[in-house]
Amino acid sequence: MIIPLSNPTWGLRVLLVEGLTVRFGSATIIDELTLSIKGGSVVALVGPNGAGKSTFGKAIVNLVKTCSGRIEVHCDGHILPLRERPTWEIARNGVLYVPEENASFEHLSVNENLRVAFAAMKHPLRVTTAETEIYELFPFLSERLTQRAGTLSGGQKKLLALARAYLMMKAHEEARTPYRLLILDEPTHGLSPASIKLVSILIQRLSGSGVAILLLEQMAAFALGLADHGHIFRDGKIVESGSGKDLLSDSSLSAVYFGISS
Repeated sequence: MIIPLSNPTWGLRVLLVEGLTVRFGSATIIDELTLSIKGGSVVALVGPNGAGKSTFGKAIVNLVKTCSGRIEVHCDGHILPLRERPTWEIARNGVLYVPEENASFEHLSVNENLRVAFAAMKHPLRVTTAETEIYELFPFLSERLTQRAGTLSGGQKKLLALARAYLMMKAHEEARTPYRLLILDEPTHGLSPASIKLVSILIQRLSGSGVAILLLEQMAAFALGLADHGHIFRDGKIVESGSGKDLLSDSSLSAVYFGISS
């Protein structure tokens, strides 16, 4: 049975992951990972390619099987356990995952991709403000509404997926069933510096509305620069935690990425 959830609240815990372990055969990919995220905060999990960041994001929404541990969405004293729950049900209960690749529906037009954000809603919604914000932030979308998404560049597809996630958040907010957690897997991958700046604006707007955001990123400067709290991740384990600002100057970051010890 699904435990009813109410709207997220700034400062209260939204996600709890405790002792999470994922194995592929004999290889341990995530090793007893524990972290939590509060509403309205940005938490970054940074580390080099192959550290296990994407596997962790997929484990939260049950796209990969977990071996042990606890994954829960919390809100106003109610708890929704996520382990073993179908991915579609996790999404319906407020956890949205945007993967690193293949996040757009390539056979659909740009406009149809954006309309997917409202497809699950029971009643028509007035989301013109959110749509205007998206077209102002990513003007190429309004210029390519009838273009098939599969013909966009890799970076444009990534921005389309992020725009759809933003509209989905706003649509559910208007319907009073807002998303509680947004997981972004390598959101800067394949993007130009100018586009990365726009993505940071989008993330700040969502966190400012009370959404908890988990950034899974290889680009440490981007993620930790936005994060209220960060974790340095290597070989499936958190090796250092702290504020984003403090971690940017931590010697552990160089050690993880470049093997440099202090």
